Amino acid sequence: MLVHHFVNHVWEYNSYPIRQITARYQEEPEIMFEGDEETILQDFCKYVVDNDPDIQVSREQHYQNIGVLQHLFARTEEVELDIQLVRGNTNNNNHIDGRVYLDSNSVDIVGLVEKTRFACLPLGLATHCKISRLIDSRNCYELINRGFVISRSDKKQQESIRTVEEIFAKDKGRMIFSPRVGLHENVAVLDYENEYANLIITHNLSYERTPQGNPLLPTVSESVLKRRIMFKNLLWCEQRMVALEDILVALYGTTGSFWNRLANIDAFEKINR
Repeated sequence: MLVHHFVNHVWEYNSYPIRQITARYQEEPEIMFEGDEETILQDFCKYVVDNDPDIQVSREQHYQNIGVLQHLFARTEEVELDIQLVRGNTNNNNHIDGRVYLDSNSVDIVGLVEKTRFACLPLGLATHCKISRLIDSRNCYELINRGFVISRSDKKQQESIRTVEEIFAKDKGRMIFSPRVGLHENVAVLDYENEYANLIITHNLSYERTPQGNPLLPTVSESVLKRRIMFKNLLWCEQRMVALEDILVALYGTTGSFWNRLANIDAFEKINR
């Protein structure tokens, strides 16, 4: 993995030259590229090609939705340099084929790998997907393996008209009991381990109206839960456990979301109940 940082004066992403690039490959010492812009760009790209990293990470924040890598390629075009960061032979220097590029918002490599495995997507593609898209990808993967045709996701789920009392009775995710005021002794904390995931699995709660065989939501949830428990028993995989816990929470939370093409509000409310 190679980490780099650009220094320049940015008003428009291709208007001002790059003044400096700092880079580090694996555990090697940090190296700084300085001088005129053409030399900086040539030396940096040679450094990338020579080290041949699978993943490039930028420590620089985006500026007005312009990515750091996009700025670098814009500058190489501006100064008319023919340099490439790709693997293999290609005439296109506006991408980094064969490598994965991550910006500063997605540098949790361990968590990203877990989400990539869950969604059955390439690392580079999963980097740009939010959790709802990752869940959709996994659902589609499971359905395709079962021989189903995937429906389009442009149909918005609608709730039926209900009274306030009905909504309150069904969509109740928690209850809060006010404690007695005063000093308390022998206070204990009770925490349900993976509560929503276990409810989904134990009661076979899923998107299907009449779940039969291996319902989709319990099947997916169980695979994630087993993997999280495995890492928890190992005692040293905190980042992986956190990523898997986030997935489990989102699997429950998106059950009734209209962004979920398989959403079923009744199933969401039944989990809550």
